[in-house]
Amino acid sequence: GCHVMALSEPNLKTTTFSHMGGEGMQWVGAERFSKTRHIFQNLGDGTYQHSGVLAVRAAVAARSNITFKVLFNDAVAMTGGQPAEGSPDPVRIVTQLRAEGVVDVRLVSDDPTKWAGQRPTGSGKLRLHHRDELDAVQKELRDIQGVTAIVYEQTCATEKRRRRKRGTLAPASRQLFINERVCEGCGDCATQSSCIAIEPLPTAYGTKRRINQSACNTDFSCVKGFCPSFVEVEGAQRRKPDQSQIQAVENERFSALPQPLAAPLSGPFNIYIAGIGGLGVLTTGALLGSAAHLDGLASTVLDFTGLAQKNGAVFSQVRLGQHAGQIPAVRIADGAADLLLATDVVAASSPDSLNKLAGQRSTVVINTDLAPTADAITNRDASLPASSMIDNLLKRSDNKGFSLAAARLAEGLFGTTVAANTLIVGYAWQQGLLPLSQYALQAAIDSLPFAGELNRRAFNWGRLAAVDMTAVELAAGLRQPLAIGAPPARSGEDLVKLYAQELIQYQNDAYANRYRALVDSARRASRPFGPQGEPLVRAVAVNAYKLMAYKDEYEVARHYASAEFMASLAQQFSNLKKLRVWLAPPLLSRTDSRTGRPAKRRFGPWVFVAFRLLAKLKGLRGSWADPFGYTAERRQERALAAEYFATVERLCRELDASTLDRAIELASLPDMIRGYGPVKQAAMTRYAQRRKALLAGKSGSEPGLSKAA
Repeated sequence: GCHVMALSEPNLKTTTFSHMGGEGMQWVGAERFSKTRHIFQNLGDGTYQHSGVLAVRAAVAARSNITFKVLFNDAVAMTGGQPAEGSPDPVRIVTQLRAEGVVDVRLVSDDPTKWAGQRPTGSGKLRLHHRDELDAVQKELRDIQGVTAIVYEQTCATEKRRRRKRGTLAPASRQLFINERVCEGCGDCATQSSCIAIEPLPTAYGTKRRINQSACNTDFSCVKGFCPSFVEVEGAQRRKPDQSQIQAVENERFSALPQPLAAPLSGPFNIYIAGIGGLGVLTTGALLGSAAHLDGLASTVLDFTGLAQKNGAVFSQVRLGQHAGQIPAVRIADGAADLLLATDVVAASSPDSLNKLAGQRSTVVINTDLAPTADAITNRDASLPASSMIDNLLKRSDNKGFSLAAARLAEGLFGTTVAANTLIVGYAWQQGLLPLSQYALQAAIDSLPFAGELNRRAFNWGRLAAVDMTAVELAAGLRQPLAIGAPPARSGEDLVKLYAQELIQYQNDAYANRYRALVDSARRASRPFGPQGEPLVRAVAVNAYKLMAYKDEYEVARHYASAEFMASLAQQFSNLKKLRVWLAPPLLSRTDSRTGRPAKRRFGPWVFVAFRLLAKLKGLRGSWADPFGYTAERRQERALAAEYFATVERLCRELDASTLDRAIELASLPDMIRGYGPVKQAAMTRYAQRRKALLAGKSGSEPGLSKAA
């Protein structure tokens, strides 16, 4: 499982996989014929217990140069989170590896204090390291002759979330929050953490990042992203919806809900559920199968879990019939689905899912809320063609379909997305799409081992959504505009007004007037080209603002000292006790020897006083008295803005039909520049290279542009 997943990521440099118990054996055979001196071999704790220890023993016998990396994640993560056979602990594994003849064994943990003071059986003390030292440990072990091993201990992220939902693991006392106005959308936090809880957030100021608190396992590795937008919230609770108002709606509306006409069941009825791991797809399939049993129907449930434990696609095929003879097979044939519950659009748009649909037979219910895919981690600008996927699903069902923002409705009503699928079931039932009785469905929900009350309410809210979506959206707060998370402004003129006002707050009126003048120049130059010229105006409006409003110390401080920041915090958390901010001030930070970057550290509540004072000193920006203005990064930022103005002015003077497309590309180019410190520096280097290539491709003389460069 883990080996194959690693193969899909070329940057991980994982070259092959093996059967269980064969880990590293390709190397044992090839080592004598290779110029490579040493390799690392991944090995899960479940596989280690099953047969992987035999591979270690064989490598020791062969005197290979290899380091086994044993991942102890406290669960057999690929098959449902069961404990490994024998329930080993990391220290026992260290003891066993030493006994097998492994010459050097290290224990690496995200919380070394759990193992401090413990001693492996036999001679030698426990060599313990924090996970931040992993790279240094690997570099040390690769130079040691013989078989070495790292036991890496960190509980599976999905398992942590599951245990917290079930109350078997205490909720974290600290949580993280991203100040979206400080965030540059560079994606370095996702690069450092590979975490699915870091989600893209479209705003009027560009695509930022947010932390999905329902998916976050408080790993805190995202803090390593070189960005001052991370706020550590201590002692707070996730804000719950106003239950008194929601309860009032429930009391008023639920008892008055009309009874739908149930779907007929004359032959086999097939329900295909498509979603992702962690959102209850298998629970939904089991719930429908249980309800069918309570109604005296025959039923089968066939689950495909795949990489469920890693947020991968999950499918459940539920077949219902009046008697068992109507269900000759448990698998739904192509074109035979009566109902598709598309709890995740991407999973539902897979070829296998689409093949289950037949225009005259199938109906679809679609959750329009998108869960980020792995591309959002590796590509900061990754986006999904949501509209086309939804349109394709509807087309394949002859437009017999329904859609709702199930995840956002559940979040707004219950403070969590875990009941979104049950809300979808309630919606489908109220639309008369399920051949099951209300009694059977509610009894099946009541039998759930966890969150029965929550799912019972979600079912009824789904029913209400089918009858009065507006009322449900109002109760969930979806019809209240969010200042920070608002979608991008549609009108170019709206953008210019918004950004000009921001630049007044950033510096002053004169600064904003320079911006307006440049946009006006682009507008006049592009007017002869009609609609084809509008992208140039928008590109100049967006990117001139971006370069002028570079986030220096004064601007970061302004966004922390603002009422908007506290309001955005209050939207997600209540009972705030203590706030800390992770920063790497350029004049105060030492270089981290492990990363080569300035080291980030936490600053306590007093830093907000400093933010308020610093925000008032914005008038110093760019003057001789600006202590930050002399750094190389600030000098480059000012030069980039001046360069951009010169380039746009020259483009506007020379604009014609043959140069319009390239002018738009040049004007849009600063979008490449995001982030802070070393992340921004790398982006500026790529920007300069791309800009130089574009300018070199221009026909004719270009002395002005060359000078502007």
